[in-house]
Amino acid sequence: MERNRAAVQQLLTEFADLRPRTGQPSTERDVLRLLAQGHTDEAVAARLGLSVRTVRRVVKDMLDRTGARSRFELGVRASAQGWPVGEG
Repeated sequence: MERNRAAVQQLLTEFADLRPRTGQPSTERDVLRLLAQGHTDEAVAARLGLSVRTVRRVVKDMLDRTGARSRFELGVRASAQGWPVGEG
């Protein structure tokens, strides 16, 4: 139990900077939310009025910033930080 608590605390500490960038918080959150709901990049782009390239850039930027190695891991880390990943 204590080991799990320590691991969770370490993750939270390491990725405390997982916050949307100033100027685009809703775009990043919206992209994460729609991906968590199972939408493709193309569907996310259409729903948000963005290009597919922009959606992929937003995802890549978040992956790079957080060090997440997959979209799944990005979703887990965002959820751990309290982002409304699957809501909406």
